[in-house]
Order: sequence, then structure tokens, then C-alpha cells
Amino acid sequence: MDRVESRSPVLSGAVSGAGTVVGFTVLHQLLISDIWFSFVPMLVAGLACGASLAWSYRLQFQPATPRRWWSFITLHTALLLGLGGASVAIFDPAVPMAALIAANEPPAELIAQAMPLTVGWIILAAASPTLLWGKSMKGLASNSLTATLLILLLGLNVSVLGLVDMSGGSPFVILEFLALLVVIMLGYGAAFHLMERERLFAEASQAGRLESG
Repeated sequence: MDRVESRSPVLSGAVSGAGTVVGFTVLHQLLISDIWFSFVPMLVAGLACGASLAWSYRLQFQPATPRRWWSFITLHTALLLGLGGASVAIFDPAVPMAALIAANEPPAELIAQAMPLTVGWIILAAASPTLLWGKSMKGLASNSLTATLLILLLGLNVSVLGLVDMSGGSPFVILEFLALLVVIMLGYGAAFHLMERERLFAEASQAGRLESG
């Protein structure tokens, strides 16, 4: 029974990640363009990131509470946004946005150019929650895996923002991109919260009532 319960949040995380990808794909089609052609790799990314976030959270927080969950998700969201800010601060624009849109493929050269920043940010994203909450080797290992997955699967396009030449274009496109990133993270956080409110978070509430009694 314990093993089943310990796997449950991870399964909820994976399902929540997959559901978030479906919602994001629909939203992207309605607001920007059709990206269903890349749905399968995005679904795999959603499953992996969702499961890893849930596993890392469950490993570090005893008891697991909604407040701690949202602190955890907010930190990772801020780290992804911070990667975009660091990219803009460090790099000089090199490629016009119109060229990237016309290419309609991942900017491999820009990603390679930004890789030192990406690697450094993975280290920062692994260290931050470890120093705050998971002060153990297990916490560091789980946070390292989660940071690697999030940044390599969700953050590579964020890391190249500073290399995109916005002159002649609208900065609204960048803001829209970052807003969608926030929607992904918060949507995932809400989905996991709903899935675990009667299990993981309910157990924490019950434990708190027993301690106070």
C-alpha cells in the first residue's frame, strides 16, 4: 500500500502534465497557430516534466500541503522566466524574429550559442529549491533531474530570447510567449492540485488536525 501511495503523486503529475499539453495545444491553435503536428513530442515532454515535478515535490515536502506546492511551482515558473530575462540581458540580438517565424523549426544554432547560459541555469534551477527545501543528496538529485527536464524540454526557446532581433517587430510576441509559459506552469499546478486534493493534500490536512488535537 505504501508503495502505491508513494507512486500516486507521480502518476497524478504525469497525467496533469499531459492534460496541460492538450490544453496548451488547443489554446495555441486558437490564439496563434496550429501546432498539432508537434503534439506527440510535446506530450512526452509534458509527461516527463509533470512526473518529475511531482516526484521532486513529494520527496522534499513532508507533509505535502497546497501552500508548499504552490511555492514550489511558483519558484520553477520564476526560474524559467528568469532564464528569459538573463538571455535578454546577456546576449545581443542576432537573428530577426521574422526569419525565425519563417523557418518554422527549432533555432538549433541559437540554442547552441546559448548553451553555456542554459547549463548554468540548470545548475541554478537545481540549487535553488535544494537550498530552500530539499537539503539532502536525494533532494539535490531530484531537483537536478527536474531542472534538467524543465529547461531542456521547456526552456530552450526561452534561453535564446536575447538573440532574437525585435527591431521591426512587436515585443508583444515575446510577452505572449512568456505568458503562455506561465499558463503552462500554473495550469499544470492547478491540475495536480485538483487531482491530489482528496489524497495527498487531504492526508496533510488530516495529519495537521491530529497533531493539533
